[in-house]
Formats: sequence, C-alpha cells, structure tokens
Amino acid sequence: MINTIIFDMGNVLIEWNPTRFIQEMEHDPARQEKIVQAIFSSGIWEKQDDGSLSIAKACQKSQALLDASYHQAIEQMYYYWQNYTTAYNEIQNYAVKLHQLGYQLYVLSNTSRVYYTLKQAGLLPIDQLLSGKILSFEEKIVKPDTQIYQLLLKRYQLIPEQCVFLDDVPKNIEAAQKVNIHGLLVKNEQQALHDLQALLKHQGKYGG
Repeated sequence: MINTIIFDMGNVLIEWNPTRFIQEMEHDPARQEKIVQAIFSSGIWEKQDDGSLSIAKACQKSQALLDASYHQAIEQMYYYWQNYTTAYNEIQNYAVKLHQLGYQLYVLSNTSRVYYTLKQAGLLPIDQLLSGKILSFEEKIVKPDTQIYQLLLKRYQLIPEQCVFLDDVPKNIEAAQKVNIHGLLVKNEQQALHDLQALLKHQGKYGG
C-alpha cells in the first residue's frame, strides 16, 4: 500500500515555463531565441542544478555569450524568474489533505538554491508539511540518475513499493520505477490531481 508521496517541483508544484518567462522579459522574438541559447542551449542553466555553479556564476557565464544589451534580461531570468511563475494551488492543497490523512510527503527536485527563494515567496506552502526533501544542487546528483532516488530512500528509510513519485519528465519517472518506486507522469495539474486521487483510492494506505 502507498503511504508516501514524492513530488518534483517544476510543473508539479509550480509552473516552470522558461519560454513564457523570457517573453515577459524580452519582447523581440529574435532576441528571445538568443537568450534561450545563452541560458539553456549552452547547458549553463543545468550547472546550477548539479551544484557545480552558483546562480551568480551561471548568470555571468550566460551573459558573457551575448553583448551587454542582453545582460539585464539574462539576469532577470536567473535571479527573478520566480516573479513570473505561479503555484499549483490545487495539488498543493490536496497535499495538505493527504498529510492530514497520514501520508508522508517529500520533494525530490532538480533545482538550485532558488528553491528556498520560492519557499520564502510563499509559492511552496507544501514545504512546511514535508517529512524531508532531496534537492539536486545540495547533493550534487541530478535526475534521472538512480542514485538520487536511492539517496532519498536510504536517508528517510522509505520502502520504494510504498512510494509514488510525481514528475513531468518521462525519463525521471522511468528512473524512479527502476528502483521500484511507483511513477505518475504529470501532464498538467488537473490530470495529476485526478490520477493521484484515483491511485490512492485503490492503492493508498489511507485512501485519497
């Protein structure tokens, strides 16, 4: 029976849509594309998640790829993208109910130190209900490496067959399933809420 719910963060607990965020910061499509290339296509953004670059260093490296006219927008993306996102309140409110029923809640996310900024901004109210969390930048391991799932299981003494993991990336779900954690692929908030409720109704220790 499932007694533990593990949440990814981006597109599970909050919106993660960097294309839309950049469009808010820069309105010219050609310049938008160059910013995407400097931040994401370059592979620099991901270095924050694996802990090899701080937000400041990653920002500087992306800025160095373009002329100074792009620097403000790049800085906005690195430091302030959380101002453009929204919390997925329905799934987080449902998590409150699950916690009250007796389920253990965890977060397992590829993220940088921005997690704590999001928490302070009130976008992750679920954080106060967590029994624990694994954040990639702190552990220097990123999904879909199975080591990060095994670390979660070992650190918190969880039984994988009693856990379900919600993530929006198929390869991350597949990696969780390799270590015997149930996987639920998130396509949107309503679908995730419906599928999690259905799963817990039939396999949840405390219902759903």
